[in-house]
Amino acid sequence: QSEWGMVWVAVAEESVTLLELGTMQPLARYPYTSVLTFGGCQDDFMLVVNSDEGLGSQKLLFALSKPKILELTLLIADYMNALGRGSGTPLAGTLTRTTQPDILKATPDHQLHRTDSHKRNDT
Repeated sequence: QSEWGMVWVAVAEESVTLLELGTMQPLARYPYTSVLTFGGCQDDFMLVVNSDEGLGSQKLLFALSKPKILELTLLIADYMNALGRGSGTPLAGTLTRTTQPDILKATPDHQLHRTDSHKRNDT
């Protein structure tokens, strides 16, 4: 995972999926049931999920602009809140307007070197 570089962050009804930048092939999928917390963390977007092995958690940091951090945070919160409502409420299906996920391009933080407020790849 430390070799991912730039990725797409796809937010869909059931999960957050990280996609390879050039091919859009899935690198990792995180169902909302495995998401422990998410949101802005200093200058990055943070996603904390249960690890695949079920032992502990995994913290992922992504370099995004502040408006994109807010957009991604609200989008994930909307999907998770919709899932939490269950099918018995009238608002439960309001986020199913399309089968295409919402996608944002991000760079995992462990691939970045900070210079002032700008981020760039080390390699």
